[in-house]
Amino acid sequence: MVANGKSAIGLPDVLLRPAMHHSFAFTRLTLWRFFASVILAGVLVGEAAVADEIVADEIVADEITTDEVTTSQELEKRMVELVDQLGAAGFADRERAAAKLMEMGPSILDPLRTLAEKSSDPEVRDRAEAIVVQMAEGNLQMRIETFLSGGKCTFEGWEEFKDAMADNNVTRDLFIQIMTEHPTLLPSLAGTTRDRMDAVESTIGKIQHRQFIERTFATAADTIALYLPTRDPELPLLAGHESVMLRLLDQEAARVIRRETKLAEPFTKLFAGWTNRATLTNRTETLIKVVQWEIPEALPLAVRTLSEANQTETLAIALQVVSRFGTKKDALAVAPLLGDRRMTAEVGYAGGRLIETKMCDLAIATIAILHDVKLDDVGLKNARNRPNLGFDFREIGFAPDEKEERSKSIEIVKELLDSNKS
Repeated sequence: MVANGKSAIGLPDVLLRPAMHHSFAFTRLTLWRFFASVILAGVLVGEAAVADEIVADEIVADEITTDEVTTSQELEKRMVELVDQLGAAGFADRERAAAKLMEMGPSILDPLRTLAEKSSDPEVRDRAEAIVVQMAEGNLQMRIETFLSGGKCTFEGWEEFKDAMADNNVTRDLFIQIMTEHPTLLPSLAGTTRDRMDAVESTIGKIQHRQFIERTFATAADTIALYLPTRDPELPLLAGHESVMLRLLDQEAARVIRRETKLAEPFTKLFAGWTNRATLTNRTETLIKVVQWEIPEALPLAVRTLSEANQTETLAIALQVVSRFGTKKDALAVAPLLGDRRMTAEVGYAGGRLIETKMCDLAIATIAILHDVKLDDVGLKNARNRPNLGFDFREIGFAPDEKEERSKSIEIVKELLDSNKS
């Protein structure tokens, strides 16, 4: 819902698409009501001129009462009579028949459509179809308003959405936004894996069209919509899909999600549930996001990366995740990297001295942290244990002439590893 230029979850209009009450469907409903008022005005102006005709028509036509219909046969008979009267010669008779059909409510939509299709009278077909549109769209708007007010939901995909995102005023508003912007996605949550895959591709297509053609930002609804189908463990995601998902986490909508308490926790769980299936192609970026979003559930991914990846950047980020979320038992997976002398960063300065950082240095830091040992105690001078990061890359390393000091540090952490075996 939008008020003062912002939605119920605090997103500016430029980031969040309007809810259904600003949708195309509601615009059509508003136009229909406008035309109906014009027609009614014409009736009032020409009332004196048609009075005699109305009286004559009422004598000829059977008056349809509003008594309650008790059987399907009576309902069908009444509908047939009213639909026939939509093509009556008298204007007032046609209007009266349309009003009676509207009074019957949305339950007659399907049979009314059928009767309209079968009619050979173009006037009847046009009027019946207009009634169908007005009732269907009016009923949808009523359902939305009832739902947003906390009433029972009859929309497809709500149970699955609620299970992922909880049920509150913020998530209900978000649900309607997703239903409006990505109509195939929510039904797919209750469908098959193929349905969800199709919905993911459709959602990505719309997001990219907005970004590259319309030049608009993705919304919170876009971001959450794209992650919802990943709850399906069988959902196959290509590297290209992952790239879009990860880029969304760098945009303003993701920051808004993190600030909104009713969205932050459930969305973080969505992201966490997907991370362990990330492809090696996007592993570095995924692990960076894991650190930023505080995702301990991604520890298995980081440990697995130590044996799957070869790029120093990917391995370095994996070690940081392991040092942040791992335990002593994970140190054994780090041990092979103690022999890796590849440079992981340009030569820099730390504590006022020139240092170079090699993969083995990051392995030393990781093993020390996993054993609750201070980095300075294993020879990493001026380096500190960082609660939120594990370690800071800029602090880790040795001076170019400190080869012996590096070797001593490696021996210290090997002793820590040996203590795990005993």
